[in-house]
Amino acid sequence: MKKILYILTAIMIFTSCRSIDKMIESGNYDQALRYGVDKLRGKKNKKTKYIKGLEKAYVKLNKRDLDNIAHLKLKDNKNSMNRVVDIYQKMEDRQNYIYPLIPLISKDGYPATFQIRDFATLINNSMKAASEKHYQYATNYLNRAKNLGDKVAARKAHSEFNEATFYFDSYKDSYNLKKEAYELGQTYILIEPYVSIANAALYHTAEIISQLQLSNLNTTWKKYFTEDEGQNIDYVATIEVTEIIPGTEREKFYSFTNTKEVSDGKKYLKSKNGVVVRDTMGNIIYKEKKRKVSANIEELLREKIAQMSGKVVIVDANNNRHINTIPINITYIFEDYSCRFSGDKRALTGEYKKRIKENCAPFPTDYDMTTNLTNEYLKVAQKSIKSEHLI
Repeated sequence: MKKILYILTAIMIFTSCRSIDKMIESGNYDQALRYGVDKLRGKKNKKTKYIKGLEKAYVKLNKRDLDNIAHLKLKDNKNSMNRVVDIYQKMEDRQNYIYPLIPLISKDGYPATFQIRDFATLINNSMKAASEKHYQYATNYLNRAKNLGDKVAARKAHSEFNEATFYFDSYKDSYNLKKEAYELGQTYILIEPYVSIANAALYHTAEIISQLQLSNLNTTWKKYFTEDEGQNIDYVATIEVTEIIPGTEREKFYSFTNTKEVSDGKKYLKSKNGVVVRDTMGNIIYKEKKRKVSANIEELLREKIAQMSGKVVIVDANNNRHINTIPINITYIFEDYSCRFSGDKRALTGEYKKRIKENCAPFPTDYDMTTNLTNEYLKVAQKSIKSEHLI
């Protein structure tokens, strides 16, 4: 039994010692590094194989990262140095991960060798290089925005200035230039109501449309106004109402009677001779007693359908150029009813038992109908304007 135990232990030790080499051979350097640290941390008698495996994994990982850094510096695009910063930070974390083990000497006297770098300086220099790269892109975009009135370029400049200040809150004059780019990138849209009808009951339509909730429309780059306050308006969106039909009041009245045969207790079952019938046990046999009942139903239906139609017309104010016309058609329906009955409720069908309702709401006024119409019209108009691609 002891012999078997010794053999199993030897196999486990051999497998354990070989596994870190297998990881390295397979290219699983991160896994090998973590495995090596776990096997060495807190151990008094540190095994040489684990130390050598840890050394090898550390060298492989650092070489891979340094090769990536060299490749990124050759690419030299605006995001290359951000990636370099990330890699240096990862290398610093790796160095900090193994640093508590240093100095590292095996029980056989083998001393580990790890190259320790000043990553703080490397990271700081890379951050400055990344910020400078974004700053250069930003200033190029900003110059284009100022010289050509290119709002898209202004927005790109704003984004690049944000990147330039990612590592340093006040990199050069990025803060002030970013504010300038923000102003140059704004699109100003004036919204005007126009009601081309005259009706005493509908005078408030234009007033409701003018009460736009601009906070629901404004975005980072688009600002909406209902009055020209001296802004350099880029687009004018006119919400036009060309037809309003407050609706005709329609009322339908129905009156009818429902009849139904219902159970009304029991009665003796009699033979043709009028004798009460009994079963074989002598018990009297009963049958269900039926009778007809009726209920008079009076139903009142009220309906009023209002309609509003028009369009949203969008014009480029700088070039006096038509951009788009979006038709809008809104229907608002008022419906209500009352349903009363007299007589025996048992005569009602299941449908009418559910419909019983004492009072019918009065017809809304034309003013109320128009208010509801206009509010729905305004929602659709706002959505149409907001979805329009205006730069």
